[in-house]
Amino acid sequence: MVVALGGNDLLQGLDPRTTRANLDRILIRLRQRQMAVLLAGIAAPPELGADYAREFNAVFISVGKAHGVTVYPDLLAGVGRNRALSQADGIHPNAQGVLVIANRLAPVVARVLQASGRR
Repeated sequence: MVVALGGNDLLQGLDPRTTRANLDRILIRLRQRQMAVLLAGIAAPPELGADYAREFNAVFISVGKAHGVTVYPDLLAGVGRNRALSQADGIHPNAQGVLVIANRLAPVVARVLQASGRR
């Protein structure tokens, strides 16, 4: 399972503690189902404030560590803020951007599956 939660939390300026609590609940339920998990984070832009960005970004690493799951720190790495890879809203990836994300994410997903004994 790839858990990619947080983009809308970020856009809404949600308290990072709420994002953390939601991720904790999701990962607990997935562990109960014995699912292999990859937690995909999203990086907060510094325009939201250095303290907020630091706190938000730390959520994914600390939750991943607490639950023993692999963390992909920034789902939009290499795509975010790149107009050629974004839709007109400047936020969501376009088809080319999705390909970049998929190509970067696929080997990490494969490693998680291999480590879990699944294919």
